[in-house]
Amino acid sequence: QDLAGLGWEQYLSSAALICLRAASPDARIVARRHVDLAEVLAASLATEDCAFFWRKLAALQKFVARGGQGHPAVVLALAERAQDSDWRVRQAAIEALAEAAGRLKSVVGASLEHLPATEEADASARVEAHGKAVSAASKGLSDEYADVRETAALALAKLVSHGDTSAAAVAMSALTDSVAVVRRAAISAVLAASAQGDAPAMQCLVRRIVDSDSEVRKAALSALASIGPHNAELTWIAAAAGRLRGDPDSDVREAAVSCLLQLFDPRKRGMLAELASAALHNSMSKVRSAAILGMADLLVTITSPSETCNLQTLLHCVRTVLRTSMQEDVAVEVRSATAEAAKKIACPSLVAVIEIGLQDSDQRVRWASLSALPALSKGGKRVALDPNVKEKAVNLALQKLSDGSCSVRQEASSALGVLGSASAAVTRALLARLRDRSEVAVAAASALAFLVKTDKAVSDALIARLQDARDCNVRCSVCTALGSGVVPPGDAEAISVLSACLGESDAQLVACSALALSTVAQKGDSSVSAAIIEQLPHMAPEAASAALRALAKLTVRRGDPKVVSAVLACLGNGGRS
Repeated sequence: QDLAGLGWEQYLSSAALICLRAASPDARIVARRHVDLAEVLAASLATEDCAFFWRKLAALQKFVARGGQGHPAVVLALAERAQDSDWRVRQAAIEALAEAAGRLKSVVGASLEHLPATEEADASARVEAHGKAVSAASKGLSDEYADVRETAALALAKLVSHGDTSAAAVAMSALTDSVAVVRRAAISAVLAASAQGDAPAMQCLVRRIVDSDSEVRKAALSALASIGPHNAELTWIAAAAGRLRGDPDSDVREAAVSCLLQLFDPRKRGMLAELASAALHNSMSKVRSAAILGMADLLVTITSPSETCNLQTLLHCVRTVLRTSMQEDVAVEVRSATAEAAKKIACPSLVAVIEIGLQDSDQRVRWASLSALPALSKGGKRVALDPNVKEKAVNLALQKLSDGSCSVRQEASSALGVLGSASAAVTRALLARLRDRSEVAVAAASALAFLVKTDKAVSDALIARLQDARDCNVRCSVCTALGSGVVPPGDAEAISVLSACLGESDAQLVACSALALSTVAQKGDSSVSAAIIEQLPHMAPEAASAALRALAKLTVRRGDPKVVSAVLACLGNGGRS
């Protein structure tokens, strides 16, 4: 129906129109017994009238988009029109070829033996059609019009598979095209057709690294990183390093960092020196950031024994770079990337770098540095845990609880919870933060819930905060903390305050208080069960769900009539709770 008005209906038979227009699936099945829609649409492309060609091509593209890929007749018809005298027709036919032949690629190279005769003939026709499609796209690479050549290169990239040497050779010939967009599209075709570590392809791509067009250089570096082996030749590495040092385009330099990381070999010290130099001296801040994060990724991915022997050397180099960047780099994003890199590496020896970051004038750097502290205190996979580092990390986080930035104080509270130090100083500092801004108070309550178990002073402070806080998020966090073990089971004051929250209008608060009551109240406490049952009909689905789970924990015996009546009432109301 959405093809109506294109003017091509008069060229189709009645059965073909039924295939497209019939609302009933049975009618379509009957029509398809008498007509192959792909054959009909493919045959209609042979029209000499250029105006009607476009209408019929639109119909064919609709057919393909609806799942009509892989029909040999359609592919052959498009391959034929790819030789048209009109360059616009050639371009459109080649572009449609890439989609129409989408399913044929899987047939190429598959064994046709042991197939029934009919299936073998069909598979052979598909292989032949795929070959025609590749041939049409390959011929399009030498078209006189650049638009056709670009489309042909992009189509070739979709049609070929890795290891197709003949297609790769054709695509490599287009890397020297006079038009930049064609060279860029040809790189994608080379990448699609080349096997991993293909030396001829690598050599051709290396030549494009110094192309006059920045987008071509960037594409070449990305392709080199994708198919390049770790034991890359020094000339390839030198070419990528040259772009990193001197390319005028920052995006190209960033692509060069990624390329070097992919080709990295720990035995080649020069590669690490290039990355270190980029991290410290490159004029573009995003390139310095990429180099710093890339060096961290290298250390994280070293696993084999031959590489591990170089770990300490690499770590020393990276530590020096990170310290210098954190102290001297003027760009906030680079200093933040430095903290993120330290978090990735998770080596206790990098605490000194984070300590510098915590004194930074920018709150984003201080925040990133705080988020790295828990990782450093735990140590990485190949670095032993140092107890002194954890103590120092706790002290650094404590100092930042009085930071002028709200986000930094929030992260400091969260870090203390993760670090797991339940000292008196930490507890006092977190209790003070309960009176801070809401996001800080939430983080402090969550940290206390994790650190403190059965502490009267902490429970009193949490109860007081639950009663006087106005922010619902703070009250929810306090309820969760009270139910995490801070309050001993059966504490009358906590039960009274939590029960009062059951009548609140906020569903999240009601749910948190109900779940907290299930751990604070003793099993079989009828007064708490009665309070929950009383409020249950008035609760929103989210709160009622939590309340029912609380009742299940608190109920002592099966068949409790009050609980059963409450549950049946929920079911009878037809609510989702």
